[in-house]
Amino acid sequence: MEKKMQVYISSTYHDLSEEHEFVKQVILDAKHIPTDIKFLQDFSPTIQHSTLITETIEESDIFILIIGGKYGPQIFSNRSQIDFEYLIASKLNKPIFVFQLSDQMLNQKDRSGFISIPDIHETKYKNEFYNFKRLVLSKHTVLNIDNEQQFKIRVVESLIAAEDHLGLNGWVRAEKHHLLQEIKRLQRELEKIESKNEIMIKVTSRPSTESRQTKLGSFTYEEILYALTSRSVDIGDNQAKEFGFKTRYPTLLELLMEYHMLLSRGVTYVNSNSLDEMLKAHLIPVLLSLGMMEDSQQMIGDIQFEKTKLSANGLILVGKIYAGVFQEIKF
Repeated sequence: MEKKMQVYISSTYHDLSEEHEFVKQVILDAKHIPTDIKFLQDFSPTIQHSTLITETIEESDIFILIIGGKYGPQIFSNRSQIDFEYLIASKLNKPIFVFQLSDQMLNQKDRSGFISIPDIHETKYKNEFYNFKRLVLSKHTVLNIDNEQQFKIRVVESLIAAEDHLGLNGWVRAEKHHLLQEIKRLQRELEKIESKNEIMIKVTSRPSTESRQTKLGSFTYEEILYALTSRSVDIGDNQAKEFGFKTRYPTLLELLMEYHMLLSRGVTYVNSNSLDEMLKAHLIPVLLSLGMMEDSQQMIGDIQFEKTKLSANGLILVGKIYAGVFQEIKF
């Protein structure tokens, strides 16, 4: 029987109702069970309500906290509801994933006109909110969210990480494969947005040709480029079509330049999709041996994973190729 996770969602509700429902839908799309406890404004909870929250969090597998610009009224023994729920989740040692909306997202809510500024930014409990955020940030990796696409990626990544942590990843469901493909699509869209937002530099003269005998780490550029251009990979017709290559035999250099954004963020050793597996089988071992990639650690929520990402020298190599210092190599 397919296992599902119960995911408790904690957020201030009136100001973050759209974000709360968005996360709930992402969890449903991933075939898991979202849950929460919502009270009306100016509600005075009793001990029974506190018990209900505690029991619901205890029954849940993981805890998601969404932090916006509000703390909320102190209705649970001088704590707001999100503070109280976080306290319970911490005492119960639940895997906790924290998402914090950036000032950019909060400012967009300001400008929308559908919600007033006092309803977005805390005005009454500023000190309590500051202390709460300081506590959370000191204990957990907080994922900052700038837009909806990024939000969906981070939530799905957290759900997959939780599945691994809880031992629910014995096989990859079709739905999970679909979500991994959706992550890849959203990441590509984000890369386009990030590229547009980068400072555009007009090059008025072509840079001087880099000496191929110059060393980058332990190897010369000549040795590095030879290692990457002399090897081709047979990825098959189906993967060539899926990954957008004109040929089924791309060189390692072509793979590096096509996926350098992904490699700069890092590839983990869990929940690999077909792209990750192809890169780990053919490209990453060569880049590691050349010193162009390095192993590091990544925190997703409270769960730590090993990942491999481009090293400083790897980023320099990509930058020099894009800058045109090797004039015969064009991307």
